[in-house]
Amino acid sequence: MLTPRTLSFCHTTGQLHLLSKVDLCKWTFVSGPLCGLVAVAMAAPLVGTQEVTTEKLLDEAVTQGYTKQGEMFSASNMSSLVQSVLAAPFRSEVVCNCDEARILHYLLQGNFLLTPYDADKNHRPCNKKGQKAHWMLITGVFVAVNNAENIINLGQLEENQDDYQQDLYHLKPEKPTTPEILKILRQNTDKIQGVFVYGHQGKSKHTGVWTIGELLDSNSQLTELGPERSVDEYIVPEGGVEKGLCGKMVRVYRSETVV
Repeated sequence: MLTPRTLSFCHTTGQLHLLSKVDLCKWTFVSGPLCGLVAVAMAAPLVGTQEVTTEKLLDEAVTQGYTKQGEMFSASNMSSLVQSVLAAPFRSEVVCNCDEARILHYLLQGNFLLTPYDADKNHRPCNKKGQKAHWMLITGVFVAVNNAENIINLGQLEENQDDYQQDLYHLKPEKPTTPEILKILRQNTDKIQGVFVYGHQGKSKHTGVWTIGELLDSNSQLTELGPERSVDEYIVPEGGVEKGLCGKMVRVYRSETVV
């Protein structure tokens, strides 16, 4: 799961302890403007929903007037579509203008985030003003903590210690992170040297690992429809891409989760 780029960062940043929390999902290939629907299809099994096909999601989205070809330029419509296929007790909501601390909080609580961003040629986040808008599913977080033994009782994490990398601990993905660890991390953000997210999207079967910062930068500048995209061919909300996507994500969470 850990890329050479991530491990290189960890080995050159000092006395770090690494906390990784991720849910792996079944990859679904995307062709055409179906990236948002594919992200929903990949998320469905993670929240107890029977496998949902992209075709079924497309039919529902067209019926509801959310899309013409599979494009999803509205986070609000995306949330409504997600809610229609979620199994209890999971729910969805649109969250706006999140900072790094809020994203970290959500992911450590076991939430998932459907996130629009500009995708570069290698699928990593870039800044193209929304002209390369794409959807990804974020299912986990990787945190590098400086001298974590000073703030966290690592003894309680021994059973989660990585077999090959001594300072790497895998937080159980099937349970919310213990409130104690979450509280400690939030109270000691100065100890956090790096935060990465695990992202999945339909154009690559490989899990992406990117900093929260570069993802938020990309998400916050979605303002334009690509010049090769005609408004007549898609359903674009009033106010355009900026109103529909800029600074917005769809959060999927258990209804009993404390926010």
